[in-house]
Amino acid sequence: MFQAILADLAARVGGIRWAMVAGEDGVLLECYCSDDPPEADSLAAEYAAILRACRKVAGQTACGHPKAITLAAEKGRLLLQVLTPEYFLLIYLDSSALAGKAQFEITRARESIIGELAY
Repeated sequence: MFQAILADLAARVGGIRWAMVAGEDGVLLECYCSDDPPEADSLAAEYAAILRACRKVAGQTACGHPKAITLAAEKGRLLLQVLTPEYFLLIYLDSSALAGKAQFEITRARESIIGELAY
């Protein structure tokens, strides 16, 4: 369902190792992978838990609902973009990727993904 959108996103942004669409409940809807596939089901569940925790903390500190989470690590960067209250996009970029370009292209792809969620 989302494979073409995720593949197009990866083509526009060099350095995307994998991208996935998942639910807040941790259920994986789709995963695109450029090389070694991650344990996508486990990753979706773990990052869904992180998103829920961030929402809880954000609510307690009155800063509103999180829209995105960025995790910079030694070997790359993980971008989590909230699509709807129930779904999110998770992307792993290698260290050579341009995070700003990725954010821009994610914003462009977001509406297409949301459109697919509606069906």
